[in-house]
Amino acid sequence: MFLFVCWTPYQIFNAINFVLNNVENSRDNADIYIYHEFGDAEKISSKLKKMGIFCHVYDVEVYDKGRVWYSKLSKIKRLLCPYLTIKKYLRCNIDVRQQGYKTLVISGNNLFSVNLYNAIKDLQVYFIDDGIGSYFGDMRADDMTMLYRVFNKVFKRGPLSYDVKKIYVNNKAICKTLICENLCQLPALQSDSYVFKMIEKAFDYKINDYYQTNKLIYLSQPYFEVEEYIEGAEECVLDELANIDSKDNILIRIHPRQRIEQFQGWKLDLIRNLWELECIKQVTDTNVLLGGFSTTQFLPKILADKEPYVLFLYKLYYPREYAEKFDDVIELLQGLYTKPEKIKAPGTIEELREVLLQIKNNR
Repeated sequence: MFLFVCWTPYQIFNAINFVLNNVENSRDNADIYIYHEFGDAEKISSKLKKMGIFCHVYDVEVYDKGRVWYSKLSKIKRLLCPYLTIKKYLRCNIDVRQQGYKTLVISGNNLFSVNLYNAIKDLQVYFIDDGIGSYFGDMRADDMTMLYRVFNKVFKRGPLSYDVKKIYVNNKAICKTLICENLCQLPALQSDSYVFKMIEKAFDYKINDYYQTNKLIYLSQPYFEVEEYIEGAEECVLDELANIDSKDNILIRIHPRQRIEQFQGWKLDLIRNLWELECIKQVTDTNVLLGGFSTTQFLPKILADKEPYVLFLYKLYYPREYAEKFDDVIELLQGLYTKPEKIKAPGTIEELREVLLQIKNNR
């Protein structure tokens, strides 16, 4: 029996693909636990329960954090008492140890999935595509504090204790992960296939032509949440975009945690379908995807081997010492494109203008 733990729409997208394509006989042999830390978790969970893709769909409340000192103590307590923690935050009254689970399928460091791994004996672990982080390095250790590493090593109660048997990704040919050696390809999705139609239904896809008729796409992010963000930097970039092209030719996809009012006067994607579906159905090699730095900009390559222009703007949004941490990743991403020159990270507004004008003249 397969046990999927998902805390983003992209992870659910991949879990559906895995099960409906009956990878490793998972059809009618898989449950999914949805950790409710994203906006549409309730809606998607309700839809999946009606569709019958998974044997059971279980809902998990987000762990409370509290103050810094209390948060660390709570984390240790939850790691040491996994079953009691699961019972507290799982919305239904089941014993996860008695469900016949053999394989835990996850996408990274989520404390609930760690609790499941520690509570259920003899679980083997698979990783499944979670975006850029799945294609380089070892995402188990990403953003892990030294204290957590030591705790993990001493008590064997964290993600570093996983013995990952396989990782399933959407684009095996470009994957350079260090998580494990057994690299597996998820079934490719075609927009006219039964599986794709079921994914569209699960995420309530609405037909549109936003990304076919608008080639310049700005993918916003809640930069105000990042302490290092340079105040007003995004506004400067948007002003430059308006100077180079008409606002009518530029589409902005707003992040769920941003207000529409912030982009008044711009053409907006108000339908907000799942981005992964738009990457497969609409985005082409001629689109230009602008944003600070996120997996969304690279998903067309990961999901459909498409190569739109990608402009990472982190050097314009953050101080140099903070921005430098992205530079190595950009070089790696360029190495995965057949035309690496289509990926740029301009360091000034002048460079951004020059790149955009060059792209405009070449299209």
